[in-house]
Amino acid sequence: MKKTALIIFILFFLLSFYAFATIEHTMSSIFKQLDVTETDLKEHIWSNIAYISFSYPNPKQLLNTSNSERESIVNIVGNFVKSYTKTEEFVSKYKEYIKSRKPEPPQKPESIDDIKSKQKEQIKKSIEEMETNKKKMPADQQAMFDNAIKSIQEQLKEMDNPNNPAYSKDVNNYIQQGYEQEMKDYKDKLAQWEKEYNGKPDELVKKWLTTFLESTSDIDFNAVLKDENGRKIFVNNEFQSKPQIWKLCFRAGKKTTEAARSFAQSWVNELTK
Repeated sequence: MKKTALIIFILFFLLSFYAFATIEHTMSSIFKQLDVTETDLKEHIWSNIAYISFSYPNPKQLLNTSNSERESIVNIVGNFVKSYTKTEEFVSKYKEYIKSRKPEPPQKPESIDDIKSKQKEQIKKSIEEMETNKKKMPADQQAMFDNAIKSIQEQLKEMDNPNNPAYSKDVNNYIQQGYEQEMKDYKDKLAQWEKEYNGKPDELVKKWLTTFLESTSDIDFNAVLKDENGRKIFVNNEFQSKPQIWKLCFRAGKKTTEAARSFAQSWVNELTK
């Protein structure tokens, strides 16, 4: 029994290695055919998934391939993307990404007494500096310093006036209320962050795939184009405002798009289980 299990395991391992090697070999050919590097493609994969976008390093090269090749390329590249999202490299990028998007708690505000104390220290320092500068000036110019110093000293005295509204308990309450609202907003954002992101990138990948499926669900492959200023545009103005991925899939053709949508839907189904 153990011997049989070992043989099955070895066969499974060899078949898996063969399949992986075949994909790698095919992807190497596609890199050359589409004039992209593996590094470029991985960067685009990460960027697209992280920011829910659908850019491609060299779309013209993809459109230059024959219709018969595109469906095969879509599935091969799709498997490459799928495999890459399960690598340590991708997961590491994801962890850094969610860390950078984690909300920061608001800084606890100072009390009105602390604020007043700091302001008084600054004013006292200003008075000392003016006293020092006054001594450096000719006697006939020192009077203007006396007036300025007297004015600032009056401001300093007014700060300790218990009826000064700028330092009342009401102001302290407003500061606290503002902080409590900031804390509430922070907790709401943190809860949303925890719901949207976790240790695995599956939900983010699923969101990306779902957005692709939604954006390409209503492509009219019979839409008519016309020439305008040396470029092709849709006769139907409504189509001109469609997302870029919608237009790219239109140009790629129905079979290519159906292959991409089928792959994406199958992947979504796997992630939903």
